[in-house]
Amino acid sequence: MAILCENCGHDPIADQRAALSKLNAELAQFKTHIPALEQKRQAIIDRLNAVVYPVLTLPPEITSRIFVHCLPHHGRVRPSPRSAPLVLTQICGRWRAIALSTGELWTSLDVTANVLRPGRDDLLKTWFSRAKRYPLSWTIRRPGFKQLHNGVSAHIADIIPKVHRLEVIMPEAGFRTLMPVDTSLPLLQCLAAPLSSESLQAVLRCAPLLRELTMWESGPSFIVASKTLLRLELAGGVLHPIPVFVGILKSCPLLSHLKIAADVSVDPNPSPIAFSNLRSLALICGAWALKFVTLPNLTHLEYEDSTTDILQAFLFRSSCIIKSLSCSIPSTPEGVKARLGMFPWVETLELRLTISGGVHMLGEAISCLDPDVTLLVPQLRHITIQSRSPKNIDFLQIIDLLKCRPELRSFRLIRENPLDDRWRPRRTAAAEFEALRLLGLHFSIHFWKPSHRSPNDLYNNKESTEVWPKNAMDPC
Repeated sequence: MAILCENCGHDPIADQRAALSKLNAELAQFKTHIPALEQKRQAIIDRLNAVVYPVLTLPPEITSRIFVHCLPHHGRVRPSPRSAPLVLTQICGRWRAIALSTGELWTSLDVTANVLRPGRDDLLKTWFSRAKRYPLSWTIRRPGFKQLHNGVSAHIADIIPKVHRLEVIMPEAGFRTLMPVDTSLPLLQCLAAPLSSESLQAVLRCAPLLRELTMWESGPSFIVASKTLLRLELAGGVLHPIPVFVGILKSCPLLSHLKIAADVSVDPNPSPIAFSNLRSLALICGAWALKFVTLPNLTHLEYEDSTTDILQAFLFRSSCIIKSLSCSIPSTPEGVKARLGMFPWVETLELRLTISGGVHMLGEAISCLDPDVTLLVPQLRHITIQSRSPKNIDFLQIIDLLKCRPELRSFRLIRENPLDDRWRPRRTAAAEFEALRLLGLHFSIHFWKPSHRSPNDLYNNKESTEVWPKNAMDPC
């Protein structure tokens, strides 16, 4: 029996049944559309699946080699999800599998010592475990003034024997904590670290394959003796007496490159000694040390300043062919020409201009592009000018001179402390540089911003460098 409203006689159950019937009709209508929608959806999926991305058709071996070339050119890899190799594991399952199986992607790591704290060393072990059989390259930095905990060497005991390149950017005490005396270094070939005389001798004993050594800190009177060392750089700024300079060359018979600050305040006045293996010499504090050596096979020379007599005597005595030269700029255009005339075989030239030399000397540096210089250095192909002058540069003058040197392959200008942000060429000059680029000249400007980091931390300092152009034709 229907329930009627006492006031109007209305039946509410009938209304509910009518509403339900309406909803059922609407659902039936929508159900007829669902198969059609699913069919359209599947058609779109099929079309997407039919798209072939050429990069995904490459053999895994080729993809792996491409991945390796994504690593930074300087060789130090900082773990970041926005850069290789970690970013390569986030694209798709295929790329992740290839990246994780490519041992070369995981051979290098640049981290602070925080990763060595107890409970935080998973990154180090996981990263290097993916390198498999490949030798390791490790850069480690001490964060701020924090001390390393005493048990740190135990955390890396299974890693150190696999390291072939090690860069330690921290005080010498930190290095000793990291690498106790007589730590075995069977694969180590390249080392950059602060070393005391004791640490140095221990490293030389325990690293039989050591080829390259850079010392951030060193005492003034010590001698490196090694039968395997090929490259040595003493970068701590300490002046080393001439007997140490000559003694290193005597005690390292295979040495082909040496960078040192030689102290000539006391002239021992010995006869020049010949060293036939040395091919590259960088003298941080002047070229007076050239008085004491004869280097017949030298091809690269770097010095801050020198007198013409010393250079001429050295070059005449050595009969060497200098193809790469880096030096401070003489004070006049005539001085530039006279200096370059002593090095007729130079192919690569770097001139350094300091503020103390006066801002006018930038013009003297650029004079090396003058056509008259062509006869003096006919093999010149690559020029770098490093300027600390704040004076703005006349790029059109450089362009006019570059047009007279079609044989040049590259011209690089490194600037520091310009007066304002107008260190990039304006539109007219940029268009001219682009025209030269199309003719085969590689031109670039590097604006270096001084860093508050350690002067030995070269990688971090380079992070504050801007480069123009960023691409083939950078907008001005």
